[in-house]
Amino acid sequence: MTKEKILVATLELASEIGLGNVSLSMIASRVNIRKASLFSHYSSKDEIIEKMYEYFRNKALEKKENIDIDELCNDKSFEDILSTIIYSYNSMNDDPHLLMFYKVVMSERAFNNECAKILMQENDKMVKMTTLLFQELDRRNIASFTEPDAASILFCNSVHSLLDYKRDCERNNIDGADEKIKKFILEFVHIYEKGK
Repeated sequence: MTKEKILVATLELASEIGLGNVSLSMIASRVNIRKASLFSHYSSKDEIIEKMYEYFRNKALEKKENIDIDELCNDKSFEDILSTIIYSYNSMNDDPHLLMFYKVVMSERAFNNECAKILMQENDKMVKMTTLLFQELDRRNIASFTEPDAASILFCNSVHSLLDYKRDCERNNIDGADEKIKKFILEFVHIYEKGK
């Protein structure tokens, strides 16, 4: 339980004052333990950051229903499959702690190598899963990808940008993000759907 409290306290402090300004003393004080006690749980601030990513990502994944590729591809259009993937990923990232964590690491990525590494890992995971999906869609003749890896990179990086835009719109009470996502999906279908 103390490990989780340390992770939550670090995240809260980072969102309040920036990760670079958070000291181990501050974390210990927030959790109401001695600084030396932190080292019985984590060896460094970088390890805390790395464990925050694993912990909050896994907690968000526990709340969401797993997508089975076979089930996803059965009796669905290419457009529906892409929509399901995008909105599933969006719902995972709507977890308040995970969203707060991403805000922190995105704002710190330029100065903190651990934050940059986490964002690269997340992107790599998303690309790998999307490549597997695209290979299956190609195998089933739903879509045609001459380079599934390249298509996955294009798709995933576009989705990241679109979902960031969607959150920015929601924060500012502006409509239109879902329409842009829909247009992106339709264009992606137009380019890669089998027989197009």
